[in-house]
Amino acid sequence: MSSEAPSVAEAYTTIPYEFHFRSAGNQFGWNWRLLAALAKQESSLNPNARSRVGARGLLQIMPATGREIASDLGLTSWNLTNPAQSIQMGAFYLAKMRTHTRPYAKNYRDNIRLSLCAYNAGPTAVTRYRDCPPYKETQNYHRKIFAYWEQHKKEYLP
Repeated sequence: MSSEAPSVAEAYTTIPYEFHFRSAGNQFGWNWRLLAALAKQESSLNPNARSRVGARGLLQIMPATGREIASDLGLTSWNLTNPAQSIQMGAFYLAKMRTHTRPYAKNYRDNIRLSLCAYNAGPTAVTRYRDCPPYKETQNYHRKIFAYWEQHKKEYLP
C-alpha cells in the first residue's frame, strides 16, 4: 500500500454530467455548480426522474414548458430525459427567470435566489409577491439549492 497522499484531482470526485453543466453554465451565464445543485434538488441527478405532476428529467421540466423552451432554443427534436438537453433547457429557463425577477432583486445573489424561486413556484408567484413567495416548499427549495451549491464549491475542482 502506498503511503503517498492522493493527488488533488484524485481527492475530488466528479459530478455526473459535469461536462453538460459546464457547457450550459457557459452558454447561459450560470455557475455550473449552481446548475448541478439545482439538478440534485430537482431529481437527485436522475435523468429519468418523473414528478407526480409530470415534470421530467434532471431539471424536472414540464412537457408544455419544454415545448416552449425547445421552440425558443430552435430545437426541432428534444427529449427531457436526455441529460444534455435537460440541462441546456433548464439552464435556459433559469436564465429566463433571472431576467423576469431582476426588477425585484436587491443584488446579484438575491437575483439568483429569486430565479430559483420562480423556477420552483413560477414567475407569476414572484411577480405577485415581488419576492420569493411565502410557500414553505419554495422557501426550503432555494435554501437547499444554495446549501448544495456551497457543498459543491468545497468538494469539486473548479
